[in-house]
This record gives sequence, structure tokens and C-alpha cells, in this order.
Amino acid sequence: MSKNTNSEGRHENMITEQNESTYGVCITSLQVLPKQMALAKLLFNEQINKIVKIKYKNLYKVIIQFEDKQYAQKLLTCKKLIELQCRMQMMDENNLSFGVIRGIEKELSEEELKELIVCPYEITSVKRLKRLFDNKWEDSETITVCFASPTLPPYVEAYGCRFKVESFTFQVTQCSRCWKFGHPKKFCPSNKIICPKCGNNHDNCDTTSYKCINCKGSHITLNKTCPVYLREKRLREIMSNDNVNYKKAIQIYQNQYNSLSSQLMVNLQPIEENHYPIQPKNTTTYSEVLKSPVLTSGKTLVNKQKKKKSEEKNQSIV
Repeated sequence: MSKNTNSEGRHENMITEQNESTYGVCITSLQVLPKQMALAKLLFNEQINKIVKIKYKNLYKVIIQFEDKQYAQKLLTCKKLIELQCRMQMMDENNLSFGVIRGIEKELSEEELKELIVCPYEITSVKRLKRLFDNKWEDSETITVCFASPTLPPYVEAYGCRFKVESFTFQVTQCSRCWKFGHPKKFCPSNKIICPKCGNNHDNCDTTSYKCINCKGSHITLNKTCPVYLREKRLREIMSNDNVNYKKAIQIYQNQYNSLSSQLMVNLQPIEENHYPIQPKNTTTYSEVLKSPVLTSGKTLVNKQKKKKSEEKNQSIV
């Protein structure tokens, strides 16, 4: 009887409806994550309880909601998941920052650089960026460093010298299968193949009647002027400049958009019918101006012509 009671209690903890005060943890991995039952067993064995919801974004990303923050924080240090090379992070917290260091010799490996770089913050990873040269990808002299801190350090040290750290802006990732933004083809949650030209369920076609799958506009999905692409690009700029996560960046972007829309509405107020002044009836018309003599230095042109004729007449008499 007690076994059934415990089972019912665990079942209540696994309800799928999300409460208002829940604490989300995002788990990501470069390898395929355990499936639902295996993951539930792992969490149960690690005594991580009070789970409200488990939602898989794709094979490599899952979000777990807790009703108790204590268990959410316990998941962040789960040894089993760390051994599987998973990364855990609170959904509403941004405990990481990414910086760029340029001019680093290609001969130095990522492991060597991680050991060489000295910084007040913990360095979780070092990655060397690639560049396209002669249609081939090769290592560049630029590296990205992930710091276990919400604040980006202005510089790091190596061999007693300082190296400037610049803010890193993530590129807009676009899937080459569904053509949505935010994930590559490897992590695509959909099995459907979408045409980048017409948006239908096939690989590609020769149509010239383009339709974007994201904004429904009359252009191919790869067009960099797509408003959805520009929005995603702006979100990543906000994430870099304000050092916030994607969810917070959306809130900042929405506030900026609403503020701009309000200003435009004020500037575009309709003009009242009586806004323009009515001219008085005694105003001289254009035709009347043409008929009137032209004034020059206080005298009329007609008077000047009469005076000139009079002088010529007097001279002829003399």
C-alpha cells in the first residue's frame, strides 16, 4: 500500500502543467541526451525530486522545471550529467560570458590556451574560430573564451602580458533543413525537409515565385533582409551588449519596439481640418500682381521710362 502511495507521490511531482513559480534548468550536450525514461531514472537515483515538467527541445537539449529551487540548484552539480559532458544552466540566470581575443598563434591548441590564460574568473572553454580561405575552412588567429561569470573581464594575462578581451556576438544560426533560426541542421527538432524557395515540403525547386518560410514574404529564406533574420540579429546584439540570455533579450527588444511604436504614433497624429490658416479675402492674387507695375527703388518702371523719353526729347530740341 505504501508502495502505491509513494508511486502516486512521484507521479504528482511529474505533472506536466507548469506552475507560476517554477525554476527551469536547461541541459545541453554535444552528444545525444538520454531519453525520457532513462533521464527520469538518472534523476531519481541522484535524489533530484520536485520535478514539474521535462521538455525536450531536441535530442541535444532538454529543459527541466522544478517547483523547488533547491533541487534545481542540485541538478547544476549532478556528477552523472557532468560525466556525460552535459552543461546545466538556470533558465533565468546568465552565469556565463563570452569574449574574443585576437592575434593568437595558430600553433597553440585550445587546451594549451586554457592552461596559459590567467583570469580572475574561471575559464570553462576556449574555442578557436574558423575562417573561409580559398573555399576551405581553416583555423584563424581569433579565439573565443567562455568565462564562468556574468561580467566580461577587460583583459586576460599570459606570460605576464595583458591581452584585450572584446565582446563576442553570436552569429544567427539557421537550419538548412527546416530553415528556422536558432539551431543548425544537426539539432533540428523536425524531420520535415523544407524548400528554401517556395516553403513546401521538398528539398529544392526551380520556382521564381519565392515565399519565405519565416516571414511569409516574397523572397527566398536565405535573404539577409528578412525581417525575422534582422530581429534575430538584433537579439544577439542585445545579448552581447547587455550580457543577457535569449529570453531576457526578447523582453528588452519588445520594450524597445513598443517604445518606438508609441513615439511613431505620437508623431503621426492626424492633422485637424482647421490646422492650416485661411487666407483673408483681400489678399492680392497672382493675376493682379502681374498686372501691377514693378517697383524698383521706390519708383515705378513706367515713371523711369517717361523720364528717359523726356530727357531725349529735350536734347533733340537743343
